[in-house]
Amino acid sequence: MSESLDGLRERPGTSDTERYLMKMQAFFLQPLILACVVATVSCTGASGGDDSLGDEIPAGGNADEGAIAVGDTMPQNRVVFTTASSTLRASASSTAPSIRALLAGARLVVAETRVNDGWVKVSIRGASGWVQTKSLISASASFVGSTAHASALRAVGFAYHWGKASLPSTGPTPSTKGSCTGNCPGCSMTGKYGADCSGFVGVVFQLPNAAAHPVSTATLEQDNDQWVSVSRENAKFGDAFAYNDGGGHVVIYESGDAWGTPMVYEARGCAYGIVRNTHKLSSKYVGVRRF
Repeated sequence: MSESLDGLRERPGTSDTERYLMKMQAFFLQPLILACVVATVSCTGASGGDDSLGDEIPAGGNADEGAIAVGDTMPQNRVVFTTASSTLRASASSTAPSIRALLAGARLVVAETRVNDGWVKVSIRGASGWVQTKSLISASASFVGSTAHASALRAVGFAYHWGKASLPSTGPTPSTKGSCTGNCPGCSMTGKYGADCSGFVGVVFQLPNAAAHPVSTATLEQDNDQWVSVSRENAKFGDAFAYNDGGGHVVIYESGDAWGTPMVYEARGCAYGIVRNTHKLSSKYVGVRRF
């Protein structure tokens, strides 16, 4: 067989009709293949930006080493995450003074290799102390990856639901996508699933308690244990851009000029639902990146 027609195989005696069909196949398949390659490069962080923020646990996924058992030793500087709300304490005891509260999904760095009776010393944003290993898990999968892309993509088509963050692990169907009519917050909504703009971002950010709608545009503007500010120059897929000036909005960045009108995912509003489209990012938007 000979190699022709943009890489497709041509058999001896191929007819003109077959050649035409092979050309059409190549015409339609090549853009799809290119899109998959681009998406893979973006999701693995091969594009520019700060890749030093550490590891993240995909929601519902499996950590590479799972829950940390009592008696384990842990490599210094390993990144771990809290699986539930916890407390950072001054020593390895539940009665020791509290240094600060830890949110579920908080990113911690191991400060000492020794695990002391189910406690390990960690640091977080300039503070150090002890936390129980039963509330920690370690993982190797980057947040900015295929799971984030899948979370955003499969949400497209669901209805906008004010104050809600309920999105299933499969995409919408005519019976599950729901509907929204009117002007929110006084809008009329039907269906089990849907999200508003910040609820949608909580799901894509894979927050442990995303269904409880733990975030708002106001909280997304600020650094905390689960995300950190990122400049527009370093924006990459999976970052969020939010503003709150009494009202507010937040989108998930995909690609393009973050100073202009990039491609984003967003719960755009009652009349639109959750969509993938271009969105003008005015100067009031600030960028944040999930740890």
